[in-house]
Amino acid sequence: LLAVRAAAFERRVLRADPRWANFIIWGAGRDGKQFLAALSPAARRRVTALADIDPRKVGTMYTNHRLLDEAGKPCPPLSLPVIHTRDIRGPAAVCVSLRRADEAMPGEIERAAAELGLVEGETLWCIF
Repeated sequence: LLAVRAAAFERRVLRADPRWANFIIWGAGRDGKQFLAALSPAARRRVTALADIDPRKVGTMYTNHRLLDEAGKPCPPLSLPVIHTRDIRGPAAVCVSLRRADEAMPGEIERAAAELGLVEGETLWCIF
């Protein structure tokens, strides 16, 4: 399912909207890392950082040594900085849970995105 989501994101967003020449993955946890790995090598090169609020992650570098190309062959390691979500500049792909089932009001991600001037469906896409 993740491979299908990543391919659809590349086709519908990255290829269609020039604002996404470079982008950030919002979420430096399991989902963000798996989404990064599911992207094509060309799309991965457009990712400039991972963003998170966890102080243990912010300010570190994330490196993946197990990425594969389209033919299934190993790619060179990819290293990206982990920045705080308040430092996001430009488009972002959200790879964290947006809402709990019982939550009626917009969550923290929606508020933070609005403060950053990100617009869902334009400069903000929710992957998970």
